[in-house]
Amino acid sequence: MSNIDKQVLREAAEKALPAMQRLLMMPNDELFDEALLNVDGDVNAANVFNLLAGPETILSLLDELEVQNLTAAATDVLAERHRQKAIEGWTPEHDDEHCNGELAIAASCYAIMGAREQCLSDGEYQQSQKALPYTWPWDPAWWKPKGVRSDLVRAGALVLAEIERIDRQEVAQ
Repeated sequence: MSNIDKQVLREAAEKALPAMQRLLMMPNDELFDEALLNVDGDVNAANVFNLLAGPETILSLLDELEVQNLTAAATDVLAERHRQKAIEGWTPEHDDEHCNGELAIAASCYAIMGAREQCLSDGEYQQSQKALPYTWPWDPAWWKPKGVRSDLVRAGALVLAEIERIDRQEVAQ
């Protein structure tokens, strides 16, 4: 599909959708029935295909493709979020207990740690990894910085957990 202009296809499908929906509601007339007699091929198969491959289907397929085109970084953040749930047991119910910004604060601690390595010498960075951030919201045993990228991935997963918590809270209200 690399040589298909997905944006042009999306725009064409969006433009065609209302007309296709109206055409499906229109009754057949005598001229239409007569024209069908002169068609060489399986008209029913063509109609089924047109229904299945219509604008709605094209738009759905394009949406799925866009979701699948995640970068390695986005995939790693989602994998870390999954690990937090599956391995650490940080379920949505558990996350819902952290309603005072703890998830976002913890994310900021890991994000700042990820930025520090860029600014400090190796020795200074290793020392700073041992220091518990002043704003760390949980038991010191849970502070586990590893390195720039993994700390930023953890920060992203914690931000995602906070957004999910906020979304659940809004649905519940």
